[in-house]
Amino acid sequence: MPNYLVPFASDAGGDCFCIDIREDKFGQVVLFDFEYFDDLSKAIVFLSSSFSDFILNLKKECQDI
Repeated sequence: MPNYLVPFASDAGGDCFCIDIREDKFGQVVLFDFEYFDDLSKAIVFLSSSFSDFILNLKKECQDI
């Protein structure tokens, strides 16, 4: 994982939710998909322009048990 991505959580598959700390992308939330670790154009998936927008757009997954 590039050193400009700061992980803060992971999904069930082990991929990481990260905050980008590069000056031109500072604060963006991305998913780092380890399946494509050798191709950053596929591994880094943009999710939100800020952490607060990311949190506000989270949805609860409902499952019938």
